[in-house]
Amino acid sequence: MRKLSSLQWIVIGTAIICIVLLRFVSTQSTVENVPKIASQEVVEGHSLDEQINFIRKGMKNEMLVLVNAFIGTINTNRDDVKRVQMYDSLIRFLGKSEEYVYAAFLSEQKAAKNNGSGSDWQQAGERYSSSTGFQKDEGNIPALHEAAMRCFKKAIELEPKNLDAKVGLGICIVQGTNDPMKGITMLLEVVSADSTNVNAHLALAEFSVRRNAPEKAIARYVTALRLRPDYYGLHLNIAQLYEQMGDTLNAISNLEKYVRIENDPLAKNDVENAIRKLRTKLPSQ
Repeated sequence: MRKLSSLQWIVIGTAIICIVLLRFVSTQSTVENVPKIASQEVVEGHSLDEQINFIRKGMKNEMLVLVNAFIGTINTNRDDVKRVQMYDSLIRFLGKSEEYVYAAFLSEQKAAKNNGSGSDWQQAGERYSSSTGFQKDEGNIPALHEAAMRCFKKAIELEPKNLDAKVGLGICIVQGTNDPMKGITMLLEVVSADSTNVNAHLALAEFSVRRNAPEKAIARYVTALRLRPDYYGLHLNIAQLYEQMGDTLNAISNLEKYVRIENDPLAKNDVENAIRKLRTKLPSQ
């Protein structure tokens, strides 16, 4: 039987919360026809345009032909509704093909070229932000954070009360700048304005974990669970933190809560094995 490691607890729990956020003619176009970003403010690493060019060069010919065909048709179509539909189809296709950066790039272009709403810009920001987690080359990440922040700022400019965009911006500031407290302050402002914003609580919990403040992280996770009981995978995150703190009883309690809800037999088996292992650490009665 497989044993559940501490890392697996985090992965399972995070998989449930991560809201990561991902959405055929014969005309061809060259890379020069791909709309470019208005400004590049990245000091180091690979610029967004460089990343897009690299992605396109690595595509199989049949896929590149398809993408070029879509882009060519989008660029010549005067019908706003149809253009949006084609953007959405291409973005979904690229997302399913695991071309997350390119999907984010086109999501931003969709918002820019079609007078997108705050939600459109927010979705582009979320795609850029989530794509950072799939990068093998860390030199790509600064440009992606910069692009995500640009999109989130535009979303907030259009919809000042868009708290989810503010959460996204706060997360990017923490992860992608030298002023993490500015981002954390932004997340705290969201919670102050809306104490039911689960995304803000989860982000603050994650940052508390990184700052080695498990008690604060647990409090945030508990709040998120109260607001969203369907995020029951958070019991695994909480159990992990309690184990790190040496509180075996509470670690077991949260694992047992997870087992009572989880229907997947393999996941339940893993957690039950972890519970048995933790019980061996309890003092004998």
